[in-house]
Amino acid sequence: MVERIVLGNLELDHDRFEARIDGELVDLTYIQFELLYHLASHANRVVDRQQLLEAIWGSASEDAARKLRIHVSRLRKRIAESRPWLIKTVTKRGYALVNTEAGILPAFVLAHAPVRPTGLSEGA
Repeated sequence: MVERIVLGNLELDHDRFEARIDGELVDLTYIQFELLYHLASHANRVVDRQQLLEAIWGSASEDAARKLRIHVSRLRKRIAESRPWLIKTVTKRGYALVNTEAGILPAFVLAHAPVRPTGLSEGA
């Protein structure tokens, strides 16, 4: 296992269980850190929900699935300043830590991006 992951301004040290954004320590629970570390080790790729459940809780029970949604929601709030990195939900698949400034977003992000009608003004 890689002990340290650096993704631009986001640094994760598994040995110390430390997450830093722009050099500042981010207060994460054990579960939040493990989720972020697992997503970061697969940056810009979808991590299957089942894989996350097994990696973090050791099972894919309905209770664990509910906990996963809650922890991902809380983790998103904790790393809000980590731009350009954000956690995307990929419907019926899982989650991905994606870099929104990478130039070309992964196909799964583009496929799930909201579609805005063309030809309408902002006020319409």
